[in-house]
Amino acid sequence: MFSNMFPDTRVVYDINQFLNTPNKDLYKLPLSVVTGTANIIDYLHEKGVSPVQVVRKKPEIQKVRGIFYRIISEEEIEVAHLLGTSHIANENMLRLNSTMIQALKKANSVYLEMKPGGSWPNMESTLPQGLQGSKRKKLENYVELLFPQLINKLTEEGVSNKILKALSVHYKYASLELRLSLANSLLTQLSLHNAKIVHMPGIVSPFLFPIGIDDLLMNHAMTNGKDVSGLEENTPERLDMIKQAVDFLFFSEDAIEDLPTTKEGIESFISKQLKGLTDMCEAWTTGNEDFIKERSDKLKGNPSLHTKFHSERCTVMANKIHEVLSKKNKEDKPFFAIGSIHVVGNGENVICQLEKKGWRIERV
Repeated sequence: MFSNMFPDTRVVYDINQFLNTPNKDLYKLPLSVVTGTANIIDYLHEKGVSPVQVVRKKPEIQKVRGIFYRIISEEEIEVAHLLGTSHIANENMLRLNSTMIQALKKANSVYLEMKPGGSWPNMESTLPQGLQGSKRKKLENYVELLFPQLINKLTEEGVSNKILKALSVHYKYASLELRLSLANSLLTQLSLHNAKIVHMPGIVSPFLFPIGIDDLLMNHAMTNGKDVSGLEENTPERLDMIKQAVDFLFFSEDAIEDLPTTKEGIESFISKQLKGLTDMCEAWTTGNEDFIKERSDKLKGNPSLHTKFHSERCTVMANKIHEVLSKKNKEDKPFFAIGSIHVVGNGENVICQLEKKGWRIERV
């Protein structure tokens, strides 16, 4: 079993504790007491206590507003709730406010974007076909500058030399595509760590597997015997579309053209990436819809892909929500939870489409 990459771990042992005891204090303990051979975690489990997570200091609790709405019928009856989620979350984000928790506990069914257990797209870098000449050289220079800077920053964060040495050996003998994937993976890990994203324990890899609001809701529903469904079908076409979106944002010729090729530029680029994730977490926590709307336009440089990734998916999810609400029994209390960009993003988002179908959406 691998340990997690970073020594300052934020590992969730029982994610449902965030809903059941959202304001409990956390305890500061030396790392050796927590992870040693005879450790306190095992002792607490033997006593029937499930620790929430391990941190180096007690966090500051910030009140969560989130992207949360009531769905009201033409008869002015509250029929459901709609939560714009985040697929990654820091500890504070997982501490949903009391209104969200009460709505979730009253719900007898939870609808996510996808039903749990679906496949994940292959996120390995795919460069544009026939990438040659100056652009390929620029990409090579970018990776050659980025990778050692990331290794230095990971060293500063306490990542073990053994892990970093293994990654460096892998990088040395890899193709350009694999080098790019590895560098982007390290940048992602550093960003997750910097934003204090909560994650599952490392099992087959030292890389962090982040937890989002979706995971919290899914675990709550499954633990409490509630129905969990997906608003979208997990088809190969959907997986391919997500892969295309990632390739466009990071590996298209236009994206390559904007990459930095100096040490100073790389440093600024890394700082910007770290800040972007932290800002996104802050925006969700405070319910900053304008920030989320701005992020929804990232794919507009590729109109066809933007239509598939955002507009068409919003239509599918809005239609499914409308269908569920139209057929539900009076006592049913569905709770819908989909990506915040689909809820409030620019254009024909889910809220706009539901309103056109006669539902009134009210911010909570």
